[in-house]
Amino acid sequence: MIKHLAISHFNIINLIHVAVRNNYNSIILLLLEILTYYYISFLWYPIECINRYKCTKILLVADPQLIGLQNERIQFLTPLSIWDSDRYLSKTYSHAYKFTQPDVVIFLGDLLDEGSTATDKEFYSYVERFYNIFQKDDVQNVWIPGDNDIGGESADYITPHKIDRFNKAFPQDNIILYKNIRFLKINRLINQAPTRPTGFTTNYTDIVLSHLNLLAIPTLFVDKVLDTFHPKIVFTAHIHRAMVIKMREDSRNDRLITPIRPDNTKVYQYDINDDDVLEIVVPTCSYRMGTMDIGYGFAVLESNILRYTILWTSSRFFQLGIYGVLLVIFLLFYFFRCCCSCKKAETSQYSILQHVA
Repeated sequence: MIKHLAISHFNIINLIHVAVRNNYNSIILLLLEILTYYYISFLWYPIECINRYKCTKILLVADPQLIGLQNERIQFLTPLSIWDSDRYLSKTYSHAYKFTQPDVVIFLGDLLDEGSTATDKEFYSYVERFYNIFQKDDVQNVWIPGDNDIGGESADYITPHKIDRFNKAFPQDNIILYKNIRFLKINRLINQAPTRPTGFTTNYTDIVLSHLNLLAIPTLFVDKVLDTFHPKIVFTAHIHRAMVIKMREDSRNDRLITPIRPDNTKVYQYDINDDDVLEIVVPTCSYRMGTMDIGYGFAVLESNILRYTILWTSSRFFQLGIYGVLLVIFLLFYFFRCCCSCKKAETSQYSILQHVA
């Protein structure tokens, strides 16, 4: 077994210290913008299939929330913020995709930060950016809306127009079949679930997908979903934190909640034939969500065994903080250098005047 270390910037900090001491700014940029992503991906746990034909690899993307044009606090920095955030998402997703080689990629809502409040022109420009970052043609993609995509949070009301334009941008049925898995898209924002079709067989493993959490906050709608489809696995997002919730399928009273932190990089394993319903809450993959614990979910389902881990990614704010320090050092260096040059020029000019006199 490959020995993994807890995610830490210790080694990178040491290298940066050497680079600063030797004034190697180019090395710092190389470390932060290229090698950091490889270093973090080296710490991820691989999950291999025993029988590839009976195995399904799933990459889970939660709350990317692509930045919009209107809500940034410092408006004149909006283009720079969009460029940096999009670039970060593109790099981390690319590494996660290459590492997992998934069969299915599931986007668990809040794809856009201002999707609900945007004009149609803005909305479709955001959608184009989304596809440029995340689209892969050789994989089954699944998209579900979040409150930032169609409304539902505070005074941001859900409207038929918002739902319609999301469905046009991400056209897809609410039931998706892949191999022996049936993905069921649940919209708790409007209490909408797929209609159980005639001849609904039990030959599939049912996996429920929802942006909002289901088991943590039980309602009549949640009970209806559980009674109709009897899912063993639920994937959700929304709270920007990682956790696993287990609930007894028969009683639905007790819940075992297990938070997952970046210092825990192990692989969780569950037998879906037991009497529990499992909800896996996936953390946000965006560094703009007010948390340092960001990453992608990685699940492998094979022969009724679910294995799951989180691909934790690097903190972009750590990198940006280093850039800020370097900028201050550079400006101070430039200022003192200019001052020294001016003093030398004045001294030289005074010496010439003395010599002439």
